[in-house]
Amino acid sequence: MNKTDNSKNQGLVVLEESFAIALLTVSVYAAFLLKEIGYARVFAIPLDVISTREVGLALTAEAFLFGVLSYAGKVNLIWILAPKSDGLIAIVARRFIAISLLIGFALYPYLATGLSIWWLVGPLILFLFFTFLWPLITQRGISDYEDKMAAQLVVDRNSNRDIVNSVLKLLGRQWHITFFVMVAMMVFAYGLGRKEAIKQSSFFAVDGRPGWFVLKIYNDLVVTALVDVKQKQLAGEIELTKLAEGNSLRLRRVEIGPLESLAP
Repeated sequence: MNKTDNSKNQGLVVLEESFAIALLTVSVYAAFLLKEIGYARVFAIPLDVISTREVGLALTAEAFLFGVLSYAGKVNLIWILAPKSDGLIAIVARRFIAISLLIGFALYPYLATGLSIWWLVGPLILFLFFTFLWPLITQRGISDYEDKMAAQLVVDRNSNRDIVNSVLKLLGRQWHITFFVMVAMMVFAYGLGRKEAIKQSSFFAVDGRPGWFVLKIYNDLVVTALVDVKQKQLAGEIELTKLAEGNSLRLRRVEIGPLESLAP
């Protein structure tokens, strides 16, 4: 290999690393915004007021870490029991389990707030069918099951079924995996914000304004809402207050229980 080839390879590595860093940065901000959007939609907060803050990013990272560790602790046994051999069936089984756990991770906050379990079970049944049963139908001319599966994998790799898979195929397997992990993270982030709002039981009451509670503070913008404490639901009135220099709000934390969502 000559110096020109080495330079080209080094240039490609630097380009990939730069792209990966940029992608990671965008993903962090996107996850933060989606978490805030998930929260805002439950309480019908105008989305235009959402802003990025360092503390918000830190809290999102903390919530993500807690959510990931909580989920990993629940499903770790499943991965431990996954087949460890190098055979094709074992490899496909591990891939099936990994993708299933990734789907479960994305839906984890939604299932924790009462979403029907069929939103998880339905896709997994379809995935199970196309992974392990589909080769029995499409590769009937082959007798051995493992050979059927290998032949179907070749067909799947060579087919360009949609634009997403076609583009990811050009980028390579590494970016294929990265794409699906990012999608799972984005879905998880929105669900995390939604879950935070649905499960929230304590709010800051505004002294001197009975029934008014703080929902969110974006920089110097305070979002308050009128709450029917007895019915544990929002009255439908939201007020945006911008804190001027020298002004202050006196707040006190009150435990009133989860509120009824205003989301459609």
